Amino acid sequence: MSDSKIKKNAVSCLIVGIAALTALISYFFLPDQIPMQWSGTEVIWYANKIAIFSVPVISILFLVFFNPLLRAFVSKLSASSPLLPEIIMAGILFIFLSCEVFTILYCFGFVWHLAYILIIEVILLLLLCGISMFRFNRAMSKQQ
Repeated sequence: MSDSKIKKNAVSCLIVGIAALTALISYFFLPDQIPMQWSGTEVIWYANKIAIFSVPVISILFLVFFNPLLRAFVSKLSASSPLLPEIIMAGILFIFLSCEVFTILYCFGFVWHLAYILIIEVILLLLLCGISMFRFNRAMSKQQ
């Protein structure tokens, strides 16, 4: 990525870095098998602990391949905020990071419904997108 793309994606790059660092540090403390799929609070599928690195890898792939598509799509919207692609990408990556952290915490006895966490995060992401759009549209109407 060029310097200008990294500056535009600073928050997303920070989230990916945190995900990678979290995976690296936690790898040495995780059991050999970690949960990968839940049904409520019950684990229905385990994987080798190396799978903890899937979140940073998927995050990087999303940032590299999905982000340009997201920018192209959002740019076609007539009244979209220039910050909207960054907010959406950071939100998606934060949800990935939350799943990684939840997996780690589950291994150490923290049991809660992941779905509740994800629902809260999606609602917050939608609120941030709505606020961004509202502020952008208000600023545009004041300029006219």
